[in-house]
Amino acid sequence: MQMTERDDIATVCAIAAIAICTTTLAHEAMGHGGACLLLGGHITRLTNAYFQCSLRSRFIAPAGPLGNYAAGLFAWLAQRIIPSTRPRLKLYALLVMAFSLFWEAGYLVAAMAGGFGDYLFAAQDFIAGPEWRWRIGGIVLGIGLYVIFIRMLANGASAFATASGRVPQLLRPAWLTAIAVMAFAASFYTPDRQGAMGEAVGAVLSGFPLVFPFRNLSAGAAPRVARSWGLIATGAVVVGIFAATLGRGLP
Repeated sequence: MQMTERDDIATVCAIAAIAICTTTLAHEAMGHGGACLLLGGHITRLTNAYFQCSLRSRFIAPAGPLGNYAAGLFAWLAQRIIPSTRPRLKLYALLVMAFSLFWEAGYLVAAMAGGFGDYLFAAQDFIAGPEWRWRIGGIVLGIGLYVIFIRMLANGASAFATASGRVPQLLRPAWLTAIAVMAFAASFYTPDRQGAMGEAVGAVLSGFPLVFPFRNLSAGAAPRVARSWGLIATGAVVVGIFAATLGRGLP
């Protein structure tokens, strides 16, 4: 496999920034927020790390993860359909899939091990029996999901395996960009800046499989990610709006 031109990393980072904003919206706004509104409540706190609703319902906690699973599976289907001749759009779908699904696999393991978060609250509401049993089961399930999602990522990333080392050269800066975007946005949440930054960054750290070497992938055909000043500018605008709204906190 031989690649004559390198991918433009600035454009890759812009795509990653838009992808992580999309992923967060799916979890916090569409998932938790949508469930809250559908149940007749109103949102009292909405950030890229925290959510609160005016009413208590056992359906609100699992709605966030379900939002990410829906976004991840839709993106998985999209990146399979998008032709390799559109590498920027294909990479965006691949990153939304990876950020969404790894967020939930990692969140499941952390929630069950640490005793916090959406999965714990949902399990307490929906699952009977000793807590230690379903917490151990949740950890095992989360690890199993990681294995499945890594295979899905490798399969999707094969489209970009046109040269040795190209896939990690795309995915690693994308992962680092997502961490930076989430930390930057959460830093605007003044009531609990440190806590919000920790929560937001933790969601993206769960996507650590993006830094794997991913060797021995089947040869792909996606051309290089060419520079797009329009996309770079769009990424900057999206991050700015994201920080000023979900980062700062709504309403």
